[in-house]
Amino acid sequence: MKKRIVSAVLIMFLTLGIISLGAVFAGGVSSSEDGGIQPDVAIDISQHEYTADISVATGLEVYQNTILLTNPMSADYRYDVKKVYRTPDYTRVVDFPNGFYVDLPGEVSFDFSRGEGGIKGYGNGYEVLLTCEASPYTETVEYIDEYINHYLTNPTFQKANNITLHEDSLRTVGQYPMRIISVTRQPAKGSKVILNSYTYAYIFDENYGQIYRRIMLKAKVYNKETVEQILLSFTSIVRQGTTQTMIATKPMLPHWNEETATFYEALCNREDVLWGVYNHKLITVDGMAPSMQELQKKLDYRFSLCMGYTYLMQEPPVKGLDEAYADGKITEMTLQVCEDDHASLDTGKNPCFAVIDGIWDDQIRKYARAFKNFGHPILLRVNNEMNTDWCTYSGVVLMQDPDIYKMVFDRIYDIFMEEGVNNAIWIFNPQFGNYPPASFNHYMNYYPGNDKIQMLGVTKYNTGTYFYQLYHEEWTDFKPAFDSL
Repeated sequence: MKKRIVSAVLIMFLTLGIISLGAVFAGGVSSSEDGGIQPDVAIDISQHEYTADISVATGLEVYQNTILLTNPMSADYRYDVKKVYRTPDYTRVVDFPNGFYVDLPGEVSFDFSRGEGGIKGYGNGYEVLLTCEASPYTETVEYIDEYINHYLTNPTFQKANNITLHEDSLRTVGQYPMRIISVTRQPAKGSKVILNSYTYAYIFDENYGQIYRRIMLKAKVYNKETVEQILLSFTSIVRQGTTQTMIATKPMLPHWNEETATFYEALCNREDVLWGVYNHKLITVDGMAPSMQELQKKLDYRFSLCMGYTYLMQEPPVKGLDEAYADGKITEMTLQVCEDDHASLDTGKNPCFAVIDGIWDDQIRKYARAFKNFGHPILLRVNNEMNTDWCTYSGVVLMQDPDIYKMVFDRIYDIFMEEGVNNAIWIFNPQFGNYPPASFNHYMNYYPGNDKIQMLGVTKYNTGTYFYQLYHEEWTDFKPAFDSL
C-alpha cells in the first residue's frame, strides 16, 4: 500500500480559538461479502465469564460535547453524549456516537475533548485509548495487518527495538471477533518511561461492515487476565449523535528575547503573505546553498523566509542560519529525530525510543545551545507530518501511540527551556489528512499543548485517488488545495 505523493505545499497560521470538528454517524453499514471477519481461533470464556453488574454503580456522570451536565436527564443524544458509571471495582464508559461501552478496572478519569480522536482514559498504572475506526478497503483485516500493524508485527522491527510479543491472534472474545496484539517494549536502563506494555484490540461487529472499534491499552506490566476482562466487557450499542472535537488552541507565549517577540507580533498582525522558499539542503552546516541567490535573481524577488531541514543526529546548521539571516531571512528550521532520511523504518532501531529514554539528551543540548547562541528568531518545526507512516516519528511506527510523539517533543522542548533558548517560535505541523486514515491517528492526538506551541503549520500532499474509496479523493489543483485549508 504505497502512497502516490505528487505535490506538496506548506502553510502556517497562528493558533487561536477552538478546534471543533464533527463526524456524524447514523445507522449501520452492511458487511460486504468479501470483507467479512472470520476468526481463526475461538477462546473458551467459561473461566472468564463477564458478570459486571452496573446496578452497583455509586455514581453517574453524563457529558455532552465534553461538558459535565448538572442534570443528566437533559442530555440531547443528537450531540456527543458520553456516560460514566462508577462502581467500587470498575468504571464503565458509554460512547453513544461511536456505539459501544466498556468497563475499565478501578477509578478512571477521562478526556472527552478529542472527539473523533477517541476517548483517553487514565487509570491506576495504565492508560487506554478507545476509538471508532473505518477501513478504506473491504478487506478490513488485511488493511489492519498490512498497513496499521505493518511495523508492530514485524519480527525484525521488534528485535531492533527490544519489543517482546505476547500475543498475535484473531479470535472471538465474548460475542465479537477481535484482532489482538500484545507487546512490551524494554526501555533503556535509566529510562523514566513506565508504561511500556501494550495491547491492541480491533473489534469487529457484523452490523457495521468496514467500521470497527479499537482499544489500545498501555500499562506498567502485561496482565493477560486484566486484558481479557476488559475485552469481555466490550459491548456494541446503537450509535446516536455526533462526535465533537473541542480542543482550545490559544498559545501561552514564552519569554522571548526582544527581537523574537517583535518578529512574532509583527507576523501575527500581518494582513498580507510573507513568502518563503525551500530547496533541498538549503540551510546546512556549510552555509546557505547558492541556489537561493540564483532563484532570487531569476525571480527578481527577495524572500523574507527560507526553510531548512536538519536531523537531530547531525551537527546544528549554524553557518546556514547565520548566512540566511545576513541575507535578510528568518529561517523555518525543521528538526527531525532521524538518522538516515527515514530509511529502514521497518527494520532499523528507531531513534525516538532513545530520545524518550534519555540517551540523546546531550545531542539535544548541543542543538539548544547552538540555537540560543545564534540569538535571532527561528521558526522551529519539530517532527512534522507525524500523523503519517513515512517518518521515524510517525504514530504507526511509534507503537501506534501518539503519546510517544508528544514525549519526544516534550523531551526536546524541556531541554531547550533548561538551556534558556528564548528565540525559538515552536510550530506544530501535521499532515493535512491522516495517513493511515485512522481515528487514533487523528492529528490533534499529537498536539503537544498550548504551553509549547505558538504557531500551527500544515503540509498538504496531493494524493490523487489513493483513498478514493473512503474520502472520494481526486486530483487537486493548487488553488483548490489551498482553498480547502
